[in-house]
Amino acid sequence: MSARRKHRRREHQPPVIVNGLADAVSTAMDMVDRFSRGHGVVMTDRSGVMLEMLMFTGEEHTAEDAIRAGIHLRAHYPPGRRVLLVSALADVDLRMPTELDVTMWWDTVERFRKAGLELWEWIVTSNEVIRSLSMTAETEQSWRSPP
Repeated sequence: MSARRKHRRREHQPPVIVNGLADAVSTAMDMVDRFSRGHGVVMTDRSGVMLEMLMFTGEEHTAEDAIRAGIHLRAHYPPGRRVLLVSALADVDLRMPTELDVTMWWDTVERFRKAGLELWEWIVTSNEVIRSLSMTAETEQSWRSPP
């Protein structure tokens, strides 16, 4: 197929919009369907139009790989403003949130803020359990065990 024909086909594809929790979960589930394990980053512009999506699926990859890639994407996509992180973890029990989840969320929010980006969601999945780290961090007091 010629380069010209490929280009013409791309023009007719509608943009992928990731703008809200339902879109974030849908995107996360699509990534999990394709890759049973890994960490991904999705960069969008202000209106939620996806500019780039990267998935790190090797055994050696961690969430840190996706975080660093998201921060570096800023240089390649100047209109990029918002970031969605996705972590698909095969054997991790996500039923009970931990303080580490909250700490990771707020530390990562700050790292992206310093890069001029908004981390608006981090979806973590494992064995059919889906967790929104933004919601976990916001409702921390409601699930934390009393001292």
